[in-house]
Amino acid sequence: MDDEALACRVVTGEEDAYEVWMGQIYPKALRLCYLILNDANECEDVLQEAFLICYQKRRTLRNADGLNAYFYRTMTHLAWKNAKKRRRETPVEETPERIEGSPGPEESALRQAMKAALFAQVQQLPVKQRTVVIYYYYEQRSIREIAHLTGTLEATVKSRLFFARKKLRETFKSWEEAE
Repeated sequence: MDDEALACRVVTGEEDAYEVWMGQIYPKALRLCYLILNDANECEDVLQEAFLICYQKRRTLRNADGLNAYFYRTMTHLAWKNAKKRRRETPVEETPERIEGSPGPEESALRQAMKAALFAQVQQLPVKQRTVVIYYYYEQRSIREIAHLTGTLEATVKSRLFFARKKLRETFKSWEEAE
């Protein structure tokens, strides 16, 4: 079943369609939420709450196209709310993706270390900047899509992306100078 037909069935209130939709969207949503919060337990809570809100509001959506966007916007705002509550950052123990097919073990280890260092620095960004970076670089979303998914203006997304890049550049520049 294609996504559009499934979304139409969900919006019209079919229970089995909602379960199928949840099964399809859950893995990607879990990954995104983890990248934003960096806490698996909180991600489960946020996703559960986001799915519940979507379930309750599914019949009020104007069209089926808005279902995924509404879910991601809800999930993003709930993740921001949770991050704001705890106001603490947890250290990154491992990155969510591994590099596959590297030519040799030394190069692979170096790439993995660089990727882990970058991801650790992304996790140190303020939650709203981190969210924009994750959507833009990890999910390959456009500025317009990110603005729609987060419920912000495109200019706000660009600004957050600009300041996140600047902060990451400064961090890596200071590391180079230290070496």
